[in-house]
Order: sequence, then C-alpha cells, then structure tokens
Amino acid sequence: MDARKIYRRQGGFTLIELMIVVVIIGILAAIAIPQFLRYQLKSKTSEAPRNLGAIRIAEEAFAAKYGVFVGSSAVPTGTPGPKRKSWDATSTHGFTFLGFSPSGTVYYQYAIGSAALTTNGASAYNADTTIDASGEAQGGLAATSGIDITIAATGDLDGNTLFGSFYLNDDNSEIRGVPPTSGETIF
Repeated sequence: MDARKIYRRQGGFTLIELMIVVVIIGILAAIAIPQFLRYQLKSKTSEAPRNLGAIRIAEEAFAAKYGVFVGSSAVPTGTPGPKRKSWDATSTHGFTFLGFSPSGTVYYQYAIGSAALTTNGASAYNADTTIDASGEAQGGLAATSGIDITIAATGDLDGNTLFGSFYLNDDNSEIRGVPPTSGETIF
C-alpha cells in the first residue's frame, strides 16, 4: 500500500461534526425543557387535591362530633404565588380546630366557606370557627342534608397572576378544577 493513499486522521472533530452535535443537543433541549416544566407544574398541582381530601375528611369528623362544619378564612395569608409559603394558621383559626396542618410549606391557599362559591371576594370564607370553654363549636357552618360548605385551594404556580383553583364540597367528594382567570381567586 502506498503511504500517500492512507488517510491518517490526527484526532479531533471537524467543525461540521461539532455543529451537528450542537444542533442535536438543541433539538433535545427544545423537547425536554417544556416537558420538564410541565412535569414540575403537575407535581406542584398534586398538593391541592391531596390537601382538599384531607380537609374534607377532617370536616366530616368534626361535623359528626359537633353538628357543624368549620369555616375558615384563607391560609396562608397573602396572595398565592409560585413560591411555597409557610402554613400560618393561628391557634384560633378554623383549620386548627379541624386538626389539619400540612407538613411543611404549601403552594396553594386554602379556605372553607359556605356553599356559595365566589370568585371575587373573601366574604364567603371569613367564618373562622372557634370552640368555647364548654367544648361547643361557635361560628360553624350548619350541617344539613344539602351542600353546606365548599373547600377551596387557589394557587398561581407559574407566577403569571392567573389563579387556578380546585374545590370540593361536603356533598360530593369529586375535586373540581377552576381554570385560571385574569387575576381572580376562588375566594
């Protein structure tokens, strides 16, 4: 064999090979990053249904004992956003009487109110229930055979000021979602 005919590569990559690799990485990133962000939002969203179910079970136990449902204003206080917040329910707050407190911080804001579901004010969700010295529930929401309470979770996981919400009531354990609307909260 003629030594001149043998092409001997000295190592390294050509510019074209490097450009092809960069293009492939770019395509993979364009596919993977949105999927990853969607997965993150899904995992954050799973908090609300789990906590709503736990609040509903606590409400049913409380109503069986005291004959009323617990009302509670929104916790944590403030506007929901993309960052976790500390659960700041005080000892006189409705959630405290239910015995409900999520472990750690939360993305959503939770409230319990009368059956009337509002989308522009806190009026339906400001009935914090208390227990008096004799052990009787004060300020609770009546327990009747119809829909008496609505338990809601509102959040803004992506920080775009469009709040998405979940809710359920005491008469139906199905958790329903409310699509994000322009800056309105469910309570």
